[in-house]
Parts: sequence; C-alpha cells; structure tokens
Amino acid sequence: MIRVNEQVNDPSDYVRFIVIWGMGGIGKTTLAKAVFNQFFHGFEAKCFLANIRENSEQPNGLVHLQEQLLHDILRFQKIEVGNIDRGINVIKERLKSRRVLVVLDDVSHRDQLKALAREREWFGPGSRIIITTRNQDSAKEINADCIYKLPPLNDHESRQLFKQYAFRNCDPSAEFFELTKDVVSYCEGLPLALEVLGSYLLELSVEDWKSALHQLRRIPHGDIQKKLEISYHALGSEDDKKLFLDIACFFVGWDKNLVVKVLEACDLFVGLGLDVLSRRSLVKITYNNKLEMHELIRDMGREIVRRESPHNPGKRSRLFSQNDVLATLRNHSGTEQVEGLVSNYYLKLAEKVDAKAFERMRLLRLLELNNIHVDGDYGLFSKELRWLCWHGFPLDFLPDELYLGNLVVLDMQYSKLPSTWKTNSKEMPRLKVLNLSYSHFLTKTPDFSGLSKLEELIMEDCKELKEIDRSIGCLKGLLLMNLKDCEKLKSIPHSICKVRSLQVLDIRGCSNLMRLPDDFGNLESLIELRADGALIMQSPISFANLKNLSKLSLCGYNRRRSSSISALLWSWISKREAPKENNWLIASVCGLRSLTDLRLMDCNISDDANLEGIGSLQSLRRFHLSGSHLRSLPGSISALSNLQHFKVGCCPKLESLPDLPQKIKTVVVSRCESFRKISLPNTQVQTGMYFWDCPRLAEISHSGELNPFYLLNFKGCHKQLSAKLNELILKSWRGTELFVPGSNIPEWFEYQSTGPSIFFQLPACHSCKLNRIFVSYIICNRITTKEIIGYSRLFNTTRGKSKWSRLGCLLPFTNHISIFSIAPEEIMEVYEGIEVVLDVEPHPHLMIRAIGIHLEVEKCPSCSGIYIDDVEAGPSHGDSHDEYPQEIEKEPTTKITAGEQWLLRYYLVGVTARPILVPS
Repeated sequence: MIRVNEQVNDPSDYVRFIVIWGMGGIGKTTLAKAVFNQFFHGFEAKCFLANIRENSEQPNGLVHLQEQLLHDILRFQKIEVGNIDRGINVIKERLKSRRVLVVLDDVSHRDQLKALAREREWFGPGSRIIITTRNQDSAKEINADCIYKLPPLNDHESRQLFKQYAFRNCDPSAEFFELTKDVVSYCEGLPLALEVLGSYLLELSVEDWKSALHQLRRIPHGDIQKKLEISYHALGSEDDKKLFLDIACFFVGWDKNLVVKVLEACDLFVGLGLDVLSRRSLVKITYNNKLEMHELIRDMGREIVRRESPHNPGKRSRLFSQNDVLATLRNHSGTEQVEGLVSNYYLKLAEKVDAKAFERMRLLRLLELNNIHVDGDYGLFSKELRWLCWHGFPLDFLPDELYLGNLVVLDMQYSKLPSTWKTNSKEMPRLKVLNLSYSHFLTKTPDFSGLSKLEELIMEDCKELKEIDRSIGCLKGLLLMNLKDCEKLKSIPHSICKVRSLQVLDIRGCSNLMRLPDDFGNLESLIELRADGALIMQSPISFANLKNLSKLSLCGYNRRRSSSISALLWSWISKREAPKENNWLIASVCGLRSLTDLRLMDCNISDDANLEGIGSLQSLRRFHLSGSHLRSLPGSISALSNLQHFKVGCCPKLESLPDLPQKIKTVVVSRCESFRKISLPNTQVQTGMYFWDCPRLAEISHSGELNPFYLLNFKGCHKQLSAKLNELILKSWRGTELFVPGSNIPEWFEYQSTGPSIFFQLPACHSCKLNRIFVSYIICNRITTKEIIGYSRLFNTTRGKSKWSRLGCLLPFTNHISIFSIAPEEIMEVYEGIEVVLDVEPHPHLMIRAIGIHLEVEKCPSCSGIYIDDVEAGPSHGDSHDEYPQEIEKEPTTKITAGEQWLLRYYLVGVTARPILVPS
C-alpha cells in the first residue's frame, strides 16, 4: 500500500500531481488538510484553495481563484489578472521557480485544472500539487502521477472514529456495545455519517438509540441523502429545522452575528438553535465566527426544500438556484409559500422584472436581488421583509411605497443612490444594520431620525460623501460606524459625541479629515478607533476621557501594510519632523488606562519625551516601539504587570532594556546597533527571547538557572557575544529553541556526526520513557549577499511520520549553533524497532558542519544502543522572509478537529488510500 504522505514527502525534484478521489463525505478534504498541515513547513510557499467547485461558479470565479493562488504564494496583498488567459500566463511566469505545496480542493471540471494547474512546468522543482475531486475523469486531464481512491473505513476504524463523537473518545458501556456495532454497520465506513450520527446520539438514552436505529433500518442502504436527513428530522423543534434550512439555503459562510440579527427578527431562537445544530455537527462555527456547513449536509437541506415542490419552484419555501429564481420572477409564479429568495449572481446585463412578480409572495422575509431592475409598484413587495440585499440598486432613491417597517438589515452596496430616500426621513423602527458601501454617487448620509434601533452604519468607500447628517446624534444604540476611504469627508458633526453607545469608529483613509470633535472624549463606550491616513494633527483635550479605549490606530496610510497587520496589533504612527508635535501623542497615550495594544512607530521619540507615564497602562498586553531615538526606556515598563509581548526595532541609539514584567511571553530586539546588555526576566511562563542583528550585545545577566522554557535566539549578535555567555547558555539551557553564535556541538549531546544527516534507533525496550529529543546543528551561510532559511526533517521511517523544523535566518560566513527540542509523540510511538532519520534539506548557500542528538530518556539498566550513520539528505528549499517570530502557540494553517486528527493518523499512518492509477 502506497501512502499519500510518501508521495508528498518524496525528496525528488520532480513536480508531482497527486489526486485524492472519492465520494462526498469520505474524507478527501480532511486528508488534504492533514497532509497540508503536516508538510507545508518543508516548502517555500503554500496555498490551500478550498471549495473550488462552488467558488468557480461565481462570476469571474476562476479569475478570483487564480488571484488567490498568486496572492497566497507570492504574499502580495492583491493581484489582479483580469481574465483567465492572463492569469495562466502570470501563474506560469511567477511560480515556475518556486517549490510550492498547493491543494486544489473539490475540483469538479477540467476547466478548473486548466486555469489553475494545467502543467508541471508551471511550478518549481519539487513542488507538490494535491487535488481532491469526486470526478475521476477531471483528474486525468493533467496526467496525474497517482490517483488515490479513498476506501471506506473498515469496521474497527469506523468504531474508533464513531466513539470520538458518540462517547467523547471513551469506550461504550456494555448496554451500548451492540447498539454501537449496529450504527457503525449502518454507516458503511462513511466518515461524515459516523460524525453526524455520533454527534446526534451523544448522551441519548438506550431507548433513544433503539428508536433511532429503528428509523435507520427503514431507509435504504447507500442512500446518503436520506442517511444524513435523519439528523434533520431528529431536530427537536420546528424552529431548529427552519433555522437549519435558512442557513443551508442562504447563510453558509456568513458572519454568525449578522445571521443572528436577521433570523432573530424572524422570531427564531437562533442562539439556542445554533448550539443544537453545532453539537449535532450540522453547522460549524469557525474560529473567525463564520457559519460553515459540510456541502453534503447543505445539499441535504436544499434537497428537502426542493422536494416541497419538485416541478414548481414558486411553491417552495426558499429559492436559491439562479435558474429557479429567474424563472419564478419572469413567470410571476411565486406564491405565499416563498419565504426567502436569493439572486446573488452578478449578471452581465441587469435583469428586468415586473414588480407584480412579488405580488403573491406575501410571506417573503429574506430577499436578495443583486443587479436586478424592478419596474412597477414597489408597494407589491412583502411587508414581512427582515433582510433586503440589493447590490447595484439602479434608482436615485428608495421608493416611498416600499414598506421597510420590519426590516432589520438593509444592504445597498454599489448602489446608484445620490440620496437614500426621497423624503427627509424614513421610519424604519427595527433596522439594525445599514450598509451603503461603495455607493459612489452618494454625497450625504440619510436622515437618521427614523432609525432609532440602528446598531451598525457602514459607508465604506463612498468617495463622494461630504456630509454626515446631524441626526446621527439621535442613534442612542449605535455600536459601529465605518467611514473608511470616504476621501471627501472633511468633518464629523459634534452631535456624534452624543452617541455614547459607540464602540468602534473607523475613519481610515479619510484623507481630508483633520479634526475630531472637541467633545470626542464623551464617547465613553469607544473601544476601538481606527484612523490610519486621516490627517488629524492633534487630539481633542477630552481624548484622555476615553477610559474604555483599548485598540487604537493612528498610522500613516498604506493599504498593503495595514492589511497585513493582525487585527489585534494596533499602531500609533505619526511621521512628523518635529518631536514637539508628538507631545500630545505621548500625553494622550498615557491617559488611556484601558489600552491593551500600543504601537509607536516612526514617531521621532527621543530622550526628551517623558515616557514614565507608560507604566500607568496596567491593561497593556502588547507594546511595539520602532524608529525612535531613545537611548533607554523608562523603568516604569516593569510595572506593566499584564505585558506579554514586547518588541523594539530599528532604534539605533538604544543601549539596554529595563527590567521586564514576569508575565512576559515574547521579547524581540532587532536592528538596534547600540544595544549592549539585557537582563533576562525571572518568568515561569514559556518565553521567547529574540535578539536579532544587535552586533554590540555583550552582556546578559540572569539570576539563578536559565528558565527551562526559554526560546533563545541571538542571530547576528556574534561580534561581541562573549565566550562566557556562550558557556552559560550551552551548559545550563534545556529549553525548546536556541540560536546562538558558536562552532561546537555542546558536550551533553552524546550522539554526534559530521555532515547534514544522522541515523539512530530508539531504545529497544518498552520500559524506557522518552521525554524529549534535542537536536543541535552547526550551521553557516556560504554567501554574503543575503540571509537564507534552512529546514530539517526528523523522519520516523517505521511509521512514515515527519517533523519539520526551521533552522532560522543565517548570517553570512558565520557559524551558529541551532538547538531545538520536540516531544516524541509528535512523530512516533515508542516501541521496539523504531528507526529515525534526521536530515537537513540541501540548499546551495547553506552548510551543515555537524549534527548532534540528545535523547532525554528514563532508561532501564539494560538499555543502550543508538547507532549513528550518514544518510542522504532531502529535497531543496527556498527562502522565507518573516521579520518577526511566530507566536509560541500558533493555530494550524488549516484547522483540524479531533475527529479529523484521528483520520490523519488513519490515512497517513494506518490503512491509507489505495492507488488505482499510476501513469507511466
């Protein structure tokens, strides 16, 4: 049996196309995610293109996918290719020299492959292109090296996966044992069915299990649609079923909070309902609060709706297919059964329909009409509308006869509106979200006096907007106001200061906005202020009254840069010549006691500035200082008891750091030419200490033994770093990562070898306990022109598992010692006969002079024997250009659930996929 991971991990420079083929729900995407997460560290660049079938069906879908592929690999903020043919040329030209790992997930047609990965010559040597598909024929178009058909799980493996969900990974009790066998037998090895049914049966009684099994036996085997539908029919309330169908038909991929606003207005118990759907694996809420649904489950819900009236779409409760929507509108065949209608495809030519098409749809509550022109009496629209989305609305104003009294969300992006409504105001007493973004003809905001419940006002990129109506002050419940890129806006009315509920204000890119209202400090609930690119020359006197402000951005405007900064890192950037102009900045900062994230960059701060007040920011967790002229930092920084991440960069006069707080997790000092000494903090948390390109660093003090959890990196500090310091670190350190100047493997590495590879076996005894594996390298760079990145691989040859590690940025012609440790369970199970190879991937400018291995083993008296030998190293690698270290605990690139982690072990280590085609 050939394993998928062996194809990806093959050291050859041959570009491989690997296809994973199988029915829906069998685990193709899960396997692709697992392989991607396991091996992406070993490639120069990576890209996971998800849901290609669905995304390619959108207008210009293939073009957007090409742009996403280029963006992810080249790491540019935005790349526009215009059309498919040009996209092909750009991909061929820009990726042909890069070693990449690409996953093309859910490919359904050969045109998708032709646009994204037609030929091997498009990618650099050693690249791996993984394709998941339900259609074997589409994979043949690219002459795949191997096509793997995923088999169903066998009986034993099915039980293991099922108990992950039905029993939270515990063994079933005796009374459930036979019932478990029956359910597993029914699922016929389909992972999705095991997950859905296991989640449904969790914590149910024996009688409920028997009832569910009785129902299962009435459904023909092999009918996956009906099998999945069992979980739908098992939902306890009609509200839960209605919620599930609304999400399946309209809201997959939406922000959870917005869906809650819309559907709660439809009298659904959305909070409780989402919890039920999530626990039963019908809906997943992602880490960024989006609603996700497996496409088989989504299609199951849509099939339930289709069966309501198979031959007459106008009698169904929900219309989501473009063909069905247009047919219903053209034929005026909609009925009272229709509750939701969505036309979210952007047609090349605007579709014209008569308002009479809506006359009989009196219960319509959810409506999206993008690029559709409606003629006639707008009074015929349903008065039950809760959500109206009409991108590209063609009229000059919203007609008075259009009843919006029950509307909760009004989304009119890209409209032609010069004003929002014809009369001065419009009564919309339930409206919570108003989005008029990208309405380039809009010159003034609407009168807000009739919008008493408004919570979110979004007017991004309204380029002609010049005036905000004074009635903004009557919005007592407004939480968010987004005016980003409203370039002609010169002022914000003083009445905004009456909106004491406001939590987020975004005025980025308002390049003519120079002042904030004098009473701005009255916004007592303001948590986040984004003002990058606004020409605000000074803050109001009341600014320090913003006691709840925790995230603040006053940056010089730069689209590419600002998009790449994490949403949790907010910056203060003010590029002004005279330091005295920044006095208001420092004074204002020190008065913001709730501030959690502070970034002072290129502010021309010198020793004349009084920074002692920084110590009063007791909530501060992140502090980044860059481009200053300070020689020292205030000692009050040590009083920041909650500070966890501290970074200093490009401060040429800075000589030292003050004592740091005990909760510190990350310290970075980079490119500080005068930096001479540091006192390591006495911290009991995992701490990363990075000192990069500080050539005069010579003094490091620390009381007691070095903390065993330190990550220490002294790249580029070789000129003055003393031998005594090296000796202190190398003798007493037992942490997880170390990078320090040096030419000899430390003595405590009992197994050493010259060259880039080493081979060893684990102790052949079950009584031995392997706690950690320490790896040490002596590495250097052969060239003087640039820094490079190296990678090593610890490969368990017996179990076929690998652990990739980055060797770090290397300086020209200098020897550095790189040491890291890993937990053995990351790559191996400790039992007799395990063979392990450690090798470093060759790089034309990277030299590995020696490798050392230290096994931290609790041995039995009879154990010994680690054998050292040289083996051939692996494939080549490219560069990486990360300026700052990753967080100590980083989420996987593509998140994997507990059940998916089990499938990772199954497919990559256990039975694996079956190769059915190996072209010559």
